Amino acid sequence: MKEESIILNAHPLNKNSVLIVSFDDLKLPHDVDFGSIKVLDSSNRKLLFDLIHKKGCIKKFSYLNDINESHIAVIINSENVKYLKVVYKISNKPSQRQKPDTTVSLENDSHLAVSAGKISALFNKNGYYIEKITADNEEYGPLHLAASGGDLFFQKDVKDAKFDIISDSGILKILKIEGAMKIEGDKCKNQGFLPFEITHYFWSPDGKILMSKAEIVLKFDEAKNLDSSKADFLDPLLWYRMENYTGKLPASAFYTNAMEESSIMTLEHPYYAYFHGRSLFFAMCPYMALPNDGIHVEKGKNFFGACWHSMPEPKEPYWLDKSKKESTGKPQGCFPPHSLRAYWRIGMCLSSSKENIESIASALSYQPKIQSILHMGSEPVSNAFIARWKYNKKMAFNAITDDAKINDYLYRAEGKLPKWAQIAIATRTLYGINYHRFCYVGNKIFCLKKYPKISTLLSTLLCLFGIGKPLRKKFENENFSYLPHTNTHPRIYRLNSAEIINEIEKSEKVWKDKWKCQTPLSHIFSYASPYGLATGNGTMEKAAFSASENLQWIRHWPVPNAPIDFFLPSRLFWGICVGEFFDKGNCRKIREEFIKRYNNGSDYMLISGHVPDYNAECPQYVRDMFSFFEKHSDIWFAGADDIIKYYKCRENMTIGRVKKQGKEFIIEFINNLSPDFFTEITLIHNINKKIRKIQFTLDEKDYHDVEFKPVGRNIFMYNVPSNAKHIRIL
Repeated sequence: MKEESIILNAHPLNKNSVLIVSFDDLKLPHDVDFGSIKVLDSSNRKLLFDLIHKKGCIKKFSYLNDINESHIAVIINSENVKYLKVVYKISNKPSQRQKPDTTVSLENDSHLAVSAGKISALFNKNGYYIEKITADNEEYGPLHLAASGGDLFFQKDVKDAKFDIISDSGILKILKIEGAMKIEGDKCKNQGFLPFEITHYFWSPDGKILMSKAEIVLKFDEAKNLDSSKADFLDPLLWYRMENYTGKLPASAFYTNAMEESSIMTLEHPYYAYFHGRSLFFAMCPYMALPNDGIHVEKGKNFFGACWHSMPEPKEPYWLDKSKKESTGKPQGCFPPHSLRAYWRIGMCLSSSKENIESIASALSYQPKIQSILHMGSEPVSNAFIARWKYNKKMAFNAITDDAKINDYLYRAEGKLPKWAQIAIATRTLYGINYHRFCYVGNKIFCLKKYPKISTLLSTLLCLFGIGKPLRKKFENENFSYLPHTNTHPRIYRLNSAEIINEIEKSEKVWKDKWKCQTPLSHIFSYASPYGLATGNGTMEKAAFSASENLQWIRHWPVPNAPIDFFLPSRLFWGICVGEFFDKGNCRKIREEFIKRYNNGSDYMLISGHVPDYNAECPQYVRDMFSFFEKHSDIWFAGADDIIKYYKCRENMTIGRVKKQGKEFIIEFINNLSPDFFTEITLIHNINKKIRKIQFTLDEKDYHDVEFKPVGRNIFMYNVPSNAKHIRIL
């Protein structure tokens, strides 16, 4: 039997984390012996591993040995490791697959308790909420969803409660709960029922502590009035909270707003709040909440938990105190009537002994993801994979500044900002001459700073008479790149669906007609983010988004009031800048955020802002910030369109297994992307033979040579066009 292995470069592999890998990702051969599979860490120690069945998986391939396409691999990492190695054998006579040791158990149907060691979570069968958590015979809880429109409603009383076991593996339990919360009372705009889903994941890395993740979806789009008719809007206060809690609550808080009977803590990444009772260490780590202006935990008189507030129009959050510590300008959870859904992700740790809270928060906040899969086959040439980013870079990085400030132009023209720092150009028109706002006369930029309209008019006239040169032309000649953003730069979260569509259509028409850009892949970028994140100085973070029909790379979780394909980039774990200006304070925060994301396996990081309004030179600290980024040789600094194209290829191209034809080795490419996404991709694979040539063909007739270089022992890297049909290795 032939033995093969796969190196999984999964990052970050935090201690106590769980890695879920689909067979489609692994691209296992059809004749693999599933009974021979084992997973090793970088020290060749076996890791806890299982193949489990998950309902609803996409069917692409079939597998032997009673393992089919609905199975996924689950790996528990009890230590911090650099990479994982999946070892298996090729055989026509499959051996019996050994079940791993059980570290988490599910009691019988009468109890519905998930347990590990001395910890257990018992579900009540009425509302299928966690009725109590038991640790060393001490009881805590309940832990459940609660809502209020003036009158408090608990999950135990939900309407139409349903329960489903998605996975019953010995090392991972996945449970799904559905129902409808009643919203009533004199503090809500409308009364009715709000449907929800909660999916619980439970695992135990060592059989002693119980790790959990709760994914909560609030279905505002399916809400009903009390008479069962469709509800226009329900605006409750919502919590996912631990009851019967009165002790001290340490948390990673920016600040705390004290109220009459409770306090609201706005958390700092990695997010956590925890307590340590006589028998239970319980940590709650909410790390995603949409829509919101921050991650919040409320400590009440007899509870604590993640909190969220839904409102039909912008107004102050209900916890805003008189001191105005949180001056966001936007509410927490402004959720217009045409909105879709709200979404929470909350990680939890249950233990009978105190745990390292930073380690727990990291395991739940920084979700592991596979960066590369290297096949180490028994054949001379192994399967190829598309490198994480071009040139096998660890992370992609994009910087943008808006076109509103002359400084943003000036410092580019003088070479103070790197060329890869893009300019975001508004598509709006001002008398049809907006794109000639500033011009060059000789080597000097023409601008009447105190009179922008006159300056715009004179700059246009100078260009028409041939005296001046438009900045746009100058920058195009010097290979500067642009991002479009919306026409009137509105606050998107205040618009309804029709207004958003109208804004996008107008913007795209201007961009295509004026700028002659027929396929704006990154269209449309806007600084007016729908929901920022709260900081001590208010909501300062700005998230880029796209509403392009071509752009679906960031698709993961739906954002409210999105009329077309518009999603936040949670899948990529990208970073966003803190602040609208690159002033000293924000440059420092951006560097800190970069270090944090870089060390924890960010896929892509974006920063945005303006250069401060100085008359002389670009501030040294701004140049130092960009120099600091560029010192990291494993970062790909690129434009948004280049990153989008590469990501789309990486996620959507299929690379076949290597086939030997005589003395040649052939790899087939399947690429169904539109030609708009043409780019160059980086391939890496293991080759245990002397290479004379690596070639590609676009038409299956003519072959073209490519340069290749070793990046490790018998591991080679090279670039090919994404529309190649075959690769040939000789």
